[in-house]
Amino acid sequence: MLSQAISLLVAAVLAQIVAVYLAARLIRGTGRFWPAWSCLCFALLLMVPQRWRTLELALHSGLYDFTGALFDCAVSLLLLLGMIGLRGLFRR
Repeated sequence: MLSQAISLLVAAVLAQIVAVYLAARLIRGTGRFWPAWSCLCFALLLMVPQRWRTLELALHSGLYDFTGALFDCAVSLLLLLGMIGLRGLFRR
């Protein structure tokens, strides 16, 4: 169960980082919405250390909450999918 939780937490960290990367790359293309987009990018960035701390705790101490890991992964993946959708919208 620990390895499954670790896998979910790694996926959460990676998805969050990719979402931040996509948001940061799109700031210039958002036109007059760049302040709001910058805030979104910054909010996504602020979530990365939290995801990392949860992963680090599970790796070093073996303490984990499987439901929390599943929730973190789901939230990060949904944010990433949202960023991919928004990227497509701005490209059109």
